[in-house]
Amino acid sequence: MIQKNNCYIITGGPGVGKTTLLEELKLRRYNYVEEVAREIIKKQIETNGNALPWMDTRKYSDMMLIESVNDFVRLSGYEDLLFFDRGIPDTYGYEKLIKLEIEDSLRNALQEYRYNSKVFILPPWKEIYKTDNERKQDFEE
Repeated sequence: MIQKNNCYIITGGPGVGKTTLLEELKLRRYNYVEEVAREIIKKQIETNGNALPWMDTRKYSDMMLIESVNDFVRLSGYEDLLFFDRGIPDTYGYEKLIKLEIEDSLRNALQEYRYNSKVFILPPWKEIYKTDNERKQDFEE
């Protein structure tokens, strides 16, 4: 197991201000790791791929897990304070939300790669919620 107590997850539903908060932390000289989901969606749209939350949810979730683990491992030697715009546990939450079967690869990753146990969860905020090319869910979802 790799435990990284200097790594904090900032999470919450779509459109609650996570990226905005992280950009402000960056202005204050804190480092953060961007969310993997948006980049996957952008690349899939550009390449006409189907690993998208509105197409092949299993493939999309598997890609989120792979990219989240890659980020965690790539930064495992980093010793300064580091924030993650979501993390490996968010893949679990996504799969539970859409009722995918939780596979062993995800269970193993949750046990193997540990962030700080303190997680910052941003609450839903309807007034700032917007959809876009990568975020198609409505606020209720």
